[in-house]
Amino acid sequence: MVTTSSATRCPACGQPLETPVPRCPLCDYELSSEEGVTGVDITPYAQAYVHGRPGWAAMLWWVWLAGSGRMKHLALMKVSAAARRFAIVNGLLVAVSVGLCEWTLTGWHTSFAARRGGSVAGLEPAGDGWIAFASAARPLPPGFPDDAPTDLWWNAAQCLIAVPLGGVLALLLFWLLGRTIDLGVSLSHVRSYRQGQRLTAAVRYSTAWAVPVFAAGVMVGLRPVAYAGAVTRSWWAVPEQVFLAPAAIVAGATVALWWFWLGRLGATAPASTRGRVIVFLVVVVPVLAAGYVALWWYGRLWVYDSMFEAMGLAYS
Repeated sequence: MVTTSSATRCPACGQPLETPVPRCPLCDYELSSEEGVTGVDITPYAQAYVHGRPGWAAMLWWVWLAGSGRMKHLALMKVSAAARRFAIVNGLLVAVSVGLCEWTLTGWHTSFAARRGGSVAGLEPAGDGWIAFASAARPLPPGFPDDAPTDLWWNAAQCLIAVPLGGVLALLLFWLLGRTIDLGVSLSHVRSYRQGQRLTAAVRYSTAWAVPVFAAGVMVGLRPVAYAGAVTRSWWAVPEQVFLAPAAIVAGATVALWWFWLGRLGATAPASTRGRVIVFLVVVVPVLAAGYVALWWYGRLWVYDSMFEAMGLAYS
């Protein structure tokens, strides 16, 4: 039985409830009913959300360390306001991590020495808004290699446009991936199980695996340190791999663990439909995710190239 007390929320829609009531005034959910109790979201996060307590960090570990019994329990819970909120928080972290990556991808350009008639000069950008962020010592020392960068240029306008735009696009695709998974999970169940909303809460809580991606995004966001070091050839200069390698390890391990977790989730489906659900979660979902990542990558390149050229912000 689900009961309410002062300063609680409806577990179905999240409506604040100041006093105990038999039904939610917003969605008409029967708070005192035993009907369908096995489908109610009763995860630790949902319990904390209903009573206005923090529980996000604890829920991450609850999902990451879920055993087979907990997975079966979670698979039977219907999507709730708490589950949606949990997914939104994690989606925002994904958007921030993508914005950090975008900050290192757009608005930076390294130029190389131009050698004409014995003179040596750095190539300057033709577009507006470019500032010299770092430069090699002048005059260039004898024997300075032709393939070494001499100047690092940064365009603040490009960054101010690309970082939020890339993050918002990533958040949109994150939402679309979730809705696509919802549809696929429903269709992968045989018709007799589709009305039960199986795995709908579990799909939202699986976004817990997006959190380590944020750590990878922070690592990638430090890449401009390597850009500047390569130009100035300072003692503190480090290669980009110092930031990219651990970020790739964290992100790759996270994706692998998420994929394995989805396979375990699929194994909780009823025997008559288990094979279809597992195939969708283990085979189709990674393909969908890769497709959305490719759409983000190539879509941003097409948009930025056209936009910055039209705005006169292109490097050349």
